[in-house]
Amino acid sequence: MGFDIYGLKPKKQTGEYFRRSIWWWHPLWLLVVSSCKDILTEDDSTNGHFNEGHQIDEPKALQIAARLDALTPKAIECLASELKKNLEPGSWTQVFDERDVREFAEFCRSSGGFEIW
Repeated sequence: MGFDIYGLKPKKQTGEYFRRSIWWWHPLWLLVVSSCKDILTEDDSTNGHFNEGHQIDEPKALQIAARLDALTPKAIECLASELKKNLEPGSWTQVFDERDVREFAEFCRSSGGFEIW
């Protein structure tokens, strides 16, 4: 099972589609939520964990991209380590890495907004 994220009005190919398995998407979305508390609503934060078509509009997508771009490699590594420490035993074994964060930032920037399926 996975999460398919579709660009609403893609500006280039990198904004058309982003996919991660359920095990990789949830930690990545947690990073987005923790980094973008002032951008996302509670509804966005919660519904981003469900593949039911929740939409993030273009202004928010651009702000998410900028926020993720501002994270240093060390910050990403620290956030991933912190998340792993707080996971219950037997839950996710993998979390995002810098490549995932950068790829999702590019998707957000090029997507024209997106929906999560």
